[in-house]
Amino acid sequence: MDELLHHLEEAKVRYQDGETYSTHILTSINNPWSILNKYYTLTDLTPVMLAAVALHPAMKYEYFKDE
Repeated sequence: MDELLHHLEEAKVRYQDGETYSTHILTSINNPWSILNKYYTLTDLTPVMLAAVALHPAMKYEYFKDE
């Protein structure tokens, strides 16, 4: 989810000029961003998510340091 949000945020900046790009592109970026952000904030609130990331062999505490 971090990667998807990051990608959509970059796209929002890249296509923010409404005169050059169609408003359909901006809508296509903003709609999934808002839905993904809603679920992302819900996962931040659960201790289970934090424990799962901390116990994941590839992530461990590095995820928390990076993010």
